[in-house]
Amino acid sequence: VQVAILMPAGMVDYRRHHLLLDMLFDGSKVHSYDSSWQDALLSVVTCIYGAVLSKFMREQGGSLENPITGATAASLLSFLILTISGWSYATQAMNGVAVGSFVGMASFQELPTYLSFAFVGLLASGYILIFEPFCEGWSAKQGFCSFLGFVTFLAMKRAYGCCTRKQKENLDPE
Repeated sequence: VQVAILMPAGMVDYRRHHLLLDMLFDGSKVHSYDSSWQDALLSVVTCIYGAVLSKFMREQGGSLENPITGATAASLLSFLILTISGWSYATQAMNGVAVGSFVGMASFQELPTYLSFAFVGLLASGYILIFEPFCEGWSAKQGFCSFLGFVTFLAMKRAYGCCTRKQKENLDPE
């Protein structure tokens, strides 16, 4: 909606959002992106933390069982602690926790274990690192990265299921 309608209509300043078009038409913005290994590591760790914390909060029962309520409570608790701390990396940590909390809204049927939530958080954090230089300020980036992490996990899970099924058929031809 932003790219197709709002930006061409002039309602959202496209230059302010550093989308992929900026990279294509003005490569200097990509090369001017400054990120340290600490930022990257923090994005990965806090994304995994956000996903696992969201699963934990959802398992506490009551109103937190709702995927949105549990994940939001986990992220808000983390944001409160990070904001009060005054830590210099709080913004990067909150970005990772936000993506992780979006992962935490996933179905327990598709992600039944803490390990599966952590792995999808890891995949989503990889997408954060890929998109961060190109989509700085894009409001939908966090949800999009968590969605891509989840879809990548499902694709890997299905590909693994297909491979094991074919191996079983090759071992036991009837």
